[in-house]
Amino acid sequence: MWDYATLYGKASLYFNRAQSHPRFDDDEFGIWALLGLEFLLRTPLAKVHPSLLAAPDGNSILHSVGILIDGDLKSIPTHTVISRLPHIVPDFDSGRVRDATVLMNLRNSELHTGEAAIANAPISLWLPRFLRVSEVVCSFLEIDVESLLGESVVAHARSLVDEQDKKTQHEVGKKLNQASTFFENLQKPEIDARRDALPKFVLDGRFVECPTCESQAILRTEYVRTSGERIEDDIIYTDRILVAKSFECSVCGLQLEDTRETATAGLPQQFVETTEESLDERYAEAVVDWDYGND
Repeated sequence: MWDYATLYGKASLYFNRAQSHPRFDDDEFGIWALLGLEFLLRTPLAKVHPSLLAAPDGNSILHSVGILIDGDLKSIPTHTVISRLPHIVPDFDSGRVRDATVLMNLRNSELHTGEAAIANAPISLWLPRFLRVSEVVCSFLEIDVESLLGESVVAHARSLVDEQDKKTQHEVGKKLNQASTFFENLQKPEIDARRDALPKFVLDGRFVECPTCESQAILRTEYVRTSGERIEDDIIYTDRILVAKSFECSVCGLQLEDTRETATAGLPQQFVETTEESLDERYAEAVVDWDYGND
């Protein structure tokens, strides 16, 4: 029910139906593509273990580990699938989470309301997101995205991605120019005052050099996953992976709203924080008998 081959096969079936449709701007193409994407999103979890897709209630977990018990078997909802993917797929960052969420909300509106959601949504709105999400998942699965989605579909989607990238470059360029002009009109005392007003530390980000005025500015980050622990000389090391989320400079006023804009501006995108804990520290607490509710 939740095995990798079955889910991947169903995704492939729906993608084949989408690519065989004669027109990409038709809602039937969009329906099959988004139905396929829902199953593709589940395949990384199934590849790790089918139990990641089983709802925690009833007999679903038992069934997912091979204990076949009759009953009402349930899967986790799609929003839970999306929330787990950043912990499994390395490049499934906050941008891909937003893209996948938009696509699944579009699918839900189409299937569960009277709205003609896909017919009313321009293909330029959803197809680039569809490609970006699919590419990241296919890379993790070591699958060629063209062979799965179809070469013509990928080519059309990439042309729309290129258009969006050009728009992002244009918008970021405008922001950089405006911030640069603003900074050039500041007097040195005001520049010094703005730089001195910068907080000494930031909880949800880090300080980086502003690409416009070279002042210290705040790059907001968000946690995406933790790497496996490693033990060296009785010390436990753990890596926390964070990615860029947004940027703000209080000196020149430059603000970048999301990951795409920060990347376009050339700011760093990923950070690794390593924590240390000794074996003694971890196991120094008194032994506790946890009650698992089995009495």
